[in-house]
Amino acid sequence: MMAGTAIVHVLGGARVLGLESGSRAEWGSLILEGIPVRSADALQQTMALTDAMLAQLLGVSEADLAETRAGAGRLGPLASHRLFRLARIVALAILTLGTERAAVHWLMHPQYELGVQAPVALLATQTGRDLLERLLQKLGRDACTRSAAAPSRLASNDRRPLRSHSSSSPGSRIPNAQPIAGAPTTW
Repeated sequence: MMAGTAIVHVLGGARVLGLESGSRAEWGSLILEGIPVRSADALQQTMALTDAMLAQLLGVSEADLAETRAGAGRLGPLASHRLFRLARIVALAILTLGTERAAVHWLMHPQYELGVQAPVALLATQTGRDLLERLLQKLGRDACTRSAAAPSRLASNDRRPLRSHSSSSPGSRIPNAQPIAGAPTTW
């Protein structure tokens, strides 16, 4: 599954989104006119988020989210952009970790590389999303490196487990990050 296809999947599919090609221009137009709230509901269901957590991640109040569901059915441009960025991180996690289940587990549980914070706690800020994107890209590169190194290790009868040597320190928390209500943040 390619990244664009994965984002569409996370947001409920092309039919829910009303996308034809999924081009950058089409995404740009969709974000400006407002992504359908059903796409936010699809992401919410995938990640098992509460309404309060989803609203906080989108930067809207729970009342505004409920009103959007009952009325217009489309998020505003800012909330749509945030939803797109959230879906992009979830899609990247799925592609990196292999399954939706593994991705959601990784996003919802504390990670050593994040100073034992759950990645979901960082999704509400641009800085946090950027950090998660870089970390997932690094995990993907490390996985490729390990799988490329595995045949030579096995051929040499070296049975030690393969390990990832991360340069990330456990104290690399994001300054001023606000935890998501209800999200686990520490072990």
